[in-house]
Amino acid sequence: MENKLIKETQHGFMPGKSCATNLVLFLDKVTKAVDEGKSVDIFYLDFAKAFDKIPRQRLLKKLREKGINRDIVKWIENWLTDRTQKVIVNGEGSGDCDVSSGVPQGTVCTGANAVFCVHR
Repeated sequence: MENKLIKETQHGFMPGKSCATNLVLFLDKVTKAVDEGKSVDIFYLDFAKAFDKIPRQRLLKKLREKGINRDIVKWIENWLTDRTQKVIVNGEGSGDCDVSSGVPQGTVCTGANAVFCVHR
């Protein structure tokens, strides 16, 4: 948190926080807004499949176009570069194959997110 790269609202992969604490906080904010008579819109965005097949160079180009800090884009590029995979069936494995699209399964880029807007 010292360098302000991760917001306080980040719950995944943070000590003492989880998807459950994120959900409780989210529900609390929505309930409070409704109790105050405000209109609330909630949008659910599922990025799980969006990153499975996207060519990495296209993803990096889009991040640059959106104005994401170039050092962060470079870090993402390095993280996605030189990845390999192999298939293992009944203990027999194929050779390593280069992976040129998608992001590693189980990472923060493959989850679902919700966004909500409070109208005053």
